[in-house]
Amino acid sequence: MLRSIVLISAIAFSHLARTQSLDTLVLVNQRIVGKVTEVAPDLVTYKMADDDVLHKINKVDLIKICFGNGKVEQSPLLNVPLVAFPEEWANVRIVERPQDIQGVYKIDDIMYIGNTLSETGKNSLKMATAMMGGNIVHINESRQVASTGYVSTPVNYNARNSAYVSHPYTRTYTQTIARIYTSQLPDSVSFREMILQNPVFSLVNHMKLIGNWRYRLAWREVIPKDFRISKYSIEEGNIFVHLKLPDISTTKFHVNFFDKTRLIVSYRTRWLTKYHTLTFLIKPQSFAANKK
Repeated sequence: MLRSIVLISAIAFSHLARTQSLDTLVLVNQRIVGKVTEVAPDLVTYKMADDDVLHKINKVDLIKICFGNGKVEQSPLLNVPLVAFPEEWANVRIVERPQDIQGVYKIDDIMYIGNTLSETGKNSLKMATAMMGGNIVHINESRQVASTGYVSTPVNYNARNSAYVSHPYTRTYTQTIARIYTSQLPDSVSFREMILQNPVFSLVNHMKLIGNWRYRLAWREVIPKDFRISKYSIEEGNIFVHLKLPDISTTKFHVNFFDKTRLIVSYRTRWLTKYHTLTFLIKPQSFAANKK
């Protein structure tokens, strides 16, 4: 009897020790419990808890690794401050290496016309990222693009008659392809619960970026108007609301930020190179009316 108790205790202790020593790989929509055997710059190799088969996963797909000994390895970008408002664009982090985007969430791809090596170019890229609710932007590619055309120069013959001479020209500019990320997606569960209460949203602010190579923030005059949101979608963790607004052709808006008092959404126009954000205030009395 005593030998049986000792044997059972040994087995239980061995199982407990094995469970506690397992590692956890945290992905966007999944957790993998196993044993990490190797952490390389690009790949992580691990075994599942119940077999000895080696599996590999791209490091960029991981949010963090929680080792059985208590150590945690995660992307340093998770500590980058979130950007809730376009005015916070200075907090955006520009990265260039693929390993620098480990564990963050994609929002969208953008094309920026300008030199990102200059301070003005970097600031403009940060502004575009903040307008879309991101706090991290990864430069995928920069290339030189040439555009050609003709320019007309007036030639005066006399006071009344004049002619124009056309001259060909070639202009070269830098085109940057970048991808916008956020280190924390909006809480889709809380957003769903808010929409179920059918609150009233009042449009109070319309901000946009103006300029081609040198962006700056500008405000567009709006007439406060109330709306209700009945349709929304969640795509790869990003929340989009579907809404018809006066004088705006777009009907699909990306949710940058929300809380109990306001909702900030973004959209792009003109070949996706013009950036806009809209701010809605949530009327508190609408929640109380819907609870009755």
